Amino acid sequence: GVAAGAMNALLFVYLQQLGASTVLLGTTLVVNIMTEIPCFVYSEALRKRFGIRCIIYIGVTAYAVRVGWYAWIQNPWLVMPAELLHGVTFALVWSSLAVLATQISPEKGLQATTQGLFSLLFNGVGGGIGAVGGGYLYESIGPRKVFAGISLCNVAALLLLVITDCRRAMLS
Repeated sequence: GVAAGAMNALLFVYLQQLGASTVLLGTTLVVNIMTEIPCFVYSEALRKRFGIRCIIYIGVTAYAVRVGWYAWIQNPWLVMPAELLHGVTFALVWSSLAVLATQISPEKGLQATTQGLFSLLFNGVGGGIGAVGGGYLYESIGPRKVFAGISLCNVAALLLLVITDCRRAMLS
């Protein structure tokens, strides 16, 4: 949530500083939505084939690549290849996390409450911290370092997830 909050708050500011037009900004949103559609449609089949954990690994990896790409670009139109990953980084991961929240719900009948709490923590708390903290860092160290840092944090999160899952599997 923190990384997504920072990216969502800062990407268009960054692109405008690189000289992006409003046409480009609107086009990125169209690309985002177009990549969400197949990911939401096929999310259940992909979860059944690969499992929720694998989908999360793929999503975190794609997120690291996506924001790492932002740190590298000089021309604002070069954001478009990274935006093709939006469906994976948002739709596929979000739908999988919603299913996971339902699965870990403490008892039958609390699934919607668990999903609501998850959304509150991810979008509200994490998103807010990411937007405010990311904005502060953006002004302090600059956008390229912020996006590179977000990318590295995603790599670290991926490693932590894999290590935790491997350890859990060994203890089972």
